[in-house]
Amino acid sequence: MKAMRFIALAMITAAAGCSVEPLPPLGQVRFFIDTDATLPPAPGALPGEQPALFDRLRIEIFEPGASAPCAECTRELGLDHATVFEGRASIGIPSRPGKAGYRARVRLYRSAGRDTVEPRATSTLEAVVLLPVVQEEGIIDAHVVLATADLGTPRGTLDTPVAALAGPAEGGLAGTWAAPYDRGCVGAPLAGEVCVHGGAYWMGDVALGSTYGNVSSERLVAVAPYYLDATEVTVAELRASGIKTTGALIPHSAADPHCTYSTKPGDLEDHAVSCVTRHGALKYCATRGARLPTEAEWEFAASARRSAHTVWGDDPPRCEDAVYARSDDPAAGAASLECAALGAGDAPVGSGALDHLVLSGGTLDDLAGNLTEWVGDDWAEQTDPCWNAPILVNPFCPPVTPPKAYTVRGSSWLQGASSLRAALRARVDATGDPVSKAIGFRCARPADMP
Repeated sequence: MKAMRFIALAMITAAAGCSVEPLPPLGQVRFFIDTDATLPPAPGALPGEQPALFDRLRIEIFEPGASAPCAECTRELGLDHATVFEGRASIGIPSRPGKAGYRARVRLYRSAGRDTVEPRATSTLEAVVLLPVVQEEGIIDAHVVLATADLGTPRGTLDTPVAALAGPAEGGLAGTWAAPYDRGCVGAPLAGEVCVHGGAYWMGDVALGSTYGNVSSERLVAVAPYYLDATEVTVAELRASGIKTTGALIPHSAADPHCTYSTKPGDLEDHAVSCVTRHGALKYCATRGARLPTEAEWEFAASARRSAHTVWGDDPPRCEDAVYARSDDPAAGAASLECAALGAGDAPVGSGALDHLVLSGGTLDDLAGNLTEWVGDDWAEQTDPCWNAPILVNPFCPPVTPPKAYTVRGSSWLQGASSLRAALRARVDATGDPVSKAIGFRCARPADMP
């Protein structure tokens, strides 16, 4: 239909003060888009603590009875917080006067994740809306609200669209879904702890594809604020706790030079404890009134609270950026030997040049490399109930008795650069409460109560 070309004349404004071409002198719907989702800041505005969760909008117009958008009736737009919060996100849609059945399919989605950007069902808010009937002249205001809670459940179909809401959008919703989680810690951290501000992020890494089946799906996860150890627990810290370590770890010796613990002070005091069982890690954290971090908490911090590939962002690492690929095994693959010239084995905590997350209350070290870390969750496939939901709040896969498998997070000095990505996870068989020269731990503590 020729008149539908006029959809381009009333595009969504990108920021306050932008000019908008006047609407054509015929009947049309002025269609507003509202949402409670967290969106990017307007150009020039400072970002908040909570990173954007969605950033692109696709609108398609379908003529009555049609199953495909009409010609020139698809628009791809960027949205920002201010435009939506102030109720200014709208587009003009002319249609045949007196004709019912025009529909708008609206999809607000996350564009990050893959080079080819198409809305993914797992990170898209979608509604198919029946537009009101227009007259020969005049403007009818209507709107739709895309609710974050509807993630994974599109509202309406082309055959059974939902009715547009009457009037313009009121605004004031943008960012409100994540607001209850976007808060700081209550009380003060203990020595060696850093407050991780609560919030929401995309857990998983769709860019990794099916090769990494246990990390390649994405889900929206909200976490409450928590305290996290600034570093992996060191040899000196574990010894100072006074807990009995018999059976919980293998001490440093000529036979096990990469097991770092010693009963008396030595050269590895500022190295992270390795060769420790998960039971030993839990026991140490409990002496401090803490626990192991959950998988969701660990990845939230390791992805810099914003679903980045690594704590420093998405750039590939250099050998000095983190402690990785420092194997001393001549038979190891090239990827594990790449950085061995910097010294075989682990390094003192905080040695990576970029392996730091700087937060308002302190800095977290070694979230990418040095040692892989125990977390509190037992292993679960992404299709298992504790992970298989579009939105999860403080998720945790609880231990089972007897234990079958544990989860570890992060990379280590034994692994290559491809293992540094924050979303990667690994399964460790629980038989015999195993230890590894590549596994250490850090503790976490809830921070949303006095």
